[in-house]
Amino acid sequence: MPSAPSDRPSIAVLPFMNMSDDSEQAFLADGMTEDIITGLAATRHLYVVSRNSTFAYKGQSPDIREVGRELGVRYVLEGSIRRVGDKLRTTAQLIEAASGNHLWAEKYDRLYSDMFEVQDEVVSDIAGALSLQITDAEVKRTRREPPSNLGAWELVQQGLKSAFYEAPSLQLSRDALGALERAVELDPSYAHARAAYSWMLFSSAINGWATDPFATIREGQKQLTAALELDTSDPLTQYYIGAAYIYSGRHEIAVRFLDQSLASNPHQPDALVHLALAWGFLGEFARAYLYFDQVDRMAPNRIGIGPYAWYRGIVLTLEGRYDEAIPIISAVLEHIPRYATARVTLGIAYEKTGRPDKARAAIERANELDPGLCVDGIALNVSAHPDPEKGREREAILRRYWPTA
Repeated sequence: MPSAPSDRPSIAVLPFMNMSDDSEQAFLADGMTEDIITGLAATRHLYVVSRNSTFAYKGQSPDIREVGRELGVRYVLEGSIRRVGDKLRTTAQLIEAASGNHLWAEKYDRLYSDMFEVQDEVVSDIAGALSLQITDAEVKRTRREPPSNLGAWELVQQGLKSAFYEAPSLQLSRDALGALERAVELDPSYAHARAAYSWMLFSSAINGWATDPFATIREGQKQLTAALELDTSDPLTQYYIGAAYIYSGRHEIAVRFLDQSLASNPHQPDALVHLALAWGFLGEFARAYLYFDQVDRMAPNRIGIGPYAWYRGIVLTLEGRYDEAIPIISAVLEHIPRYATARVTLGIAYEKTGRPDKARAAIERANELDPGLCVDGIALNVSAHPDPEKGREREAILRRYWPTA
């Protein structure tokens, strides 16, 4: 068996166990295993051990740490299928091979009569959840490694996830850009690193983290152009190109790249939530919410936090549904209190619902929590709207309440 690449996350999907009394149901367990292997293998940045290697463990209860050593993987997925009457229960759990620690577990109960209709849904849910859990585990792992030991892929993960998913702020943005710049320097022909760096540059500009947002946007465009000149067939690279186009205001192009990414690998909650955001900026609100709902089913533990909720809140404000957006954005800020753009957007929602005192307090608090922000960058963000006039109104609210020196 070829050895797993050392700088990429690797996983072995062990044959799911048939826990039913009927041995004839074994085909269900094998089919579920094969479909999950296929779904995970669609992500080129994840090394997935082949079916031939993992099915050697069928019918066994091996020590997961031994499996990890024998197959050379960081993660192992195991699960089971059980039929009880008219119900079919599928369980799955993700384990870190070196330690044997359980990272994630889920169970799915479905009607047996709907087996073939729901099998794709279950596989998609598991594959999507695993994509998130493995990424989270990889970020934690890279933090334990000195920067000199990290490869380009690992630097990309370290840069993106720490800034975007955990606590967006001025300092973390700068740390993220530093890691991504090192990734590009380490491997200039790595399109994924170029695309991710471009996206983070645009993000830094429009969230007020860049001292000169317009110069940062120019550098973001330079990196995006460089990425497009390389191999962009990888779905994860296509995703970051699409995300970069959203943040640069070119939403129709963003949709095209995000659609391409999801056509190659539909098990990407991050790509789906960005596609929802792009449709929101295009004024296609009903279509945006369909994608948000799909993300909620795929990543239910992320619904109330981070970009999964924040982007829904953005689209609600774009549609003018400010009363619905306020509790969602408020909940997001409980997890990421220093995220100034979210706090400013909350202030705009308060102003639009007749609460100017709360609007002022929210926007002033954004500046207070993260001093040094560039208001011109945030203005680029909040003024983005399907209706340019409404965009200008939102920017006026920001500038009215933003503290001046």
